[in-house]
Amino acid sequence: MTVTAALLLASLAREPVVTAPPDEPDRLLTTEETAKRLGVTIAWMHRHGHELPFRVSLSRKAPRYRESGLRKYVAVKRP
Repeated sequence: MTVTAALLLASLAREPVVTAPPDEPDRLLTTEETAKRLGVTIAWMHRHGHELPFRVSLSRKAPRYRESGLRKYVAVKRP
């Protein structure tokens, strides 16, 4: 190993590792928020919401929808 390589390795070992800031936690949207973003009615969401792959059930009467999943879904479904 050359002196230059050894110095480079030593300096890299001393430098702190900089990582990207963690992504924001995935936000859960209400039925109303999701309907508005999809451009559908709340009634449509009640009838078809269970078919959406990004749906999360907090309870039987409190479905929520992952914001990141909605973004991916819209990107794939709508050109």
